Amino acid sequence: MQERSQKTRSLIQKAALKLFAKNGFDATGVAEVCKAAGVSKGSFYHHYGAKQDVFIDLLETWVAELEAELRQTMASSRNVPEAIAAIASKTKKIFKDSDGTFHIFLEFWSQASHDPVVWKKTVAPYARFLALFEGVVQRGIDEGSLKPVNAKFVSRVLISLALGIIAQGLFMPKGEPWDVLARESIEYFIKGIVKEP
Repeated sequence: MQERSQKTRSLIQKAALKLFAKNGFDATGVAEVCKAAGVSKGSFYHHYGAKQDVFIDLLETWVAELEAELRQTMASSRNVPEAIAAIASKTKKIFKDSDGTFHIFLEFWSQASHDPVVWKKTVAPYARFLALFEGVVQRGIDEGSLKPVNAKFVSRVLISLALGIIAQGLFMPKGEPWDVLARESIEYFIKGIVKEP
């Protein structure tokens, strides 16, 4: 029973992700999600109280997966410059994502700009990522692999750089090899703060 319930929830999530990315959150109705998922409205409302709930669930799931992957990459790296380079190389996954996650970025940003609930759910992980990267940069300073820089400032620049390139990739998907540009830009920035032995 539990397995079937989880399968239904997963079908709803996948259908909603695809439709939100293709048509936008506002233009997608619960009936369309149910039809695409092959479930009844009753099943939808058994799992989610409203369309916004599945939208927030998608956001939180994506953020949790990204955060877990970042932490794993950092934990398995020998030093901070290596960890940041490894994280930068993972941008290819974001830009090559074919299930709609990449394009739903715009929907998250758009909804956050006028919906206080989505705004709160969007800002919380942003603050966690800032703290995470600030801690990583500070670790690099402490271990002697990075110059004694302002860790908070550097973390903001790294996130700004990543988000800026992601935004450009969204607006001009065929414009550049965005994953390569993201990786090389972050590596270029990091070289400026790496402490030479």
